[in-house]
Order: sequence, then structure tokens, then C-alpha cells
Amino acid sequence: MILKSYFVLDDVTGPVEDYLPSLPELLAEMKAMLAVRCPDVRIGRHCRNPYDCPFLGHCHEFLPEFPVTDLPYLSEEALAAFLEEGIYSVLDINISHPRLTDRQRRVCEVAQTGRRGSRKGWE
Repeated sequence: MILKSYFVLDDVTGPVEDYLPSLPELLAEMKAMLAVRCPDVRIGRHCRNPYDCPFLGHCHEFLPEFPVTDLPYLSEEALAAFLEEGIYSVLDINISHPRLTDRQRRVCEVAQTGRRGSRKGWE
């Protein structure tokens, strides 16, 4: 196929010019946010509730590919315990860890083995 068939030329000068006056204020807000010290608070559900914290990406950047925060229905207490134990990845959680619910245990099993368990409904 011809590459031109995938693109459309459109003059967006007007909308861009309309947007330009708001840039100084937006840049000032961004600079003010960057000037603030990062919060010294443990990550948890509050990072996304009632909305995503502006520091979310920064505070969660230490988490590996399969973070414990992705476990379904993870309580604040369980998350705090995992982090205190130095467990940041679902791949590092012992399947018999007492803080895991059955559902979370199955998630860990699947993540760690790459296979679904043999429990009814998981075959």
C-alpha cells in the first residue's frame, strides 16, 4: 500500500495558536510541582485514591515488572508487610506466605510458573 493512504494532512495552526496563551501558566504549574519535595510516604492504595498522585510514577519506579501492588484485593496491611520484608515482586512471594488469600496465591502461582493451577476452574 502507499504510505500516503495512512496519513492525512491537516492544518492545525488555529487550534495550536489558541492553546499557546495557556502554556506559560501550565509550565509554571509543572515547575512548581517539580520544586516540591517528594512525599515521604509509603506507597499504597492512597496513591490512586481518589485520583492518581502526581508523584505516582516517581514513587513506584523501584517496583519490578510484576509488582506486589498488582495482586488483587491486596490490603494495606499485606502491602506494608511485603514491602517491609523486601518483597516487591509477585515472583518473589513464597506461595505459602500467610498474608496471601487463595486468589492471590493463584495469581502468584501463575506468575511464577507460567501455568494455571490445577484447582477447579483453573485447568
